[in-house]
Amino acid sequence: MKVKGLQIKNFTAFEESHINFCDGINIFIGANSTGKTLLLKLIYFVLKSGEDWHKNSSNHLRESELLLSYLMQIFKPDNDEIGRLIMSKKESEKSRIILSYDNSELAFEINKKDPLGVREGVIKWYKESLPKTPSCIFIPSREILSMYEGFIQAYDKRELSFDKTYYDLCKSLGAGRLKNPDPSNAEMIRVFEDILGGKVVLKGNRFYVESKEELLEAHLLAEGHRKLAMLVQLIANGSIEKDTILLWDEPEANLNPKLITEIAGALIELSSLGIQIFLTTHDYLLSGELSRYAEYPVESKTPPIRFFAFSRTGSHEPVTVQSGDTLADIKDNPILDEFAAHYDRERASFYSEFGKSQGSDA
Repeated sequence: MKVKGLQIKNFTAFEESHINFCDGINIFIGANSTGKTLLLKLIYFVLKSGEDWHKNSSNHLRESELLLSYLMQIFKPDNDEIGRLIMSKKESEKSRIILSYDNSELAFEINKKDPLGVREGVIKWYKESLPKTPSCIFIPSREILSMYEGFIQAYDKRELSFDKTYYDLCKSLGAGRLKNPDPSNAEMIRVFEDILGGKVVLKGNRFYVESKEELLEAHLLAEGHRKLAMLVQLIANGSIEKDTILLWDEPEANLNPKLITEIAGALIELSSLGIQIFLTTHDYLLSGELSRYAEYPVESKTPPIRFFAFSRTGSHEPVTVQSGDTLADIKDNPILDEFAAHYDRERASFYSEFGKSQGSDA
């Protein structure tokens, strides 16, 4: 199953947007506070709540209760005031979200009838029966392998302020490895473990990278390597497999340029295996590498790629979204704009210094 599109009305920074996605890699770019991560979480919220509703339907869990719980745990509005997520200040206005995938559609709305948003009917599905949703994984920008130890227990005791995406990821990381992974997945695991210099193992409640020479705990690995180790573990235990929806917030965070190009290649490989990917990035190299794959596809291996640029004219203005198949198709691109500005500053500095030296020679 693939996510095809998302319609948003009056949800946080989005006044009204209709976004169509591709089946391969969807890249969100834009300045800070333009809703990139929020949109990633919104897709995850809809898919994950639908997925878990099917798992718990035998317990007669009410849809409105599950949705309300997930909305608060993922977005964490102050004092659990769900109405804070509605963009319009009018009491009569509602937020409406419609996510479409393959031949199905999920839709729900939030209103301000109850300021705390806790009564039945404040949030609801439109459909009487919930269609089956694809499985999904959300990887936050902050690495989690080193904080895995004791995280689930502390979260269950309400001792942590992290949102539910961290908790869900820890649960996925803790799953046992598959005995016979798909050959393509096994090859990808081998490539990344070669970079790490060993195998990723979970012993007790702590992650390690195990080589012939030593057993190195995750806490002592560079953060960039911990991200790669996390990806290896998710592929090896089947949490990321064909038809999984992968949502990754800033995969380039704390990676050196060489590892960023490795991550770009891994994203292409994952998508070519049938995994639909959504990611946010501020990085010129990662976005440029993915754009290069889109512009110069390698035979039939390169999956569909689409870029989405998020922008707003002011901090209280609604977000607008434009899309294109390459970076060159995007009109408002803060990554390229800032690199161009950097070049101009560098050139100005050079000619300024050159002028000084010429003057001293005279």
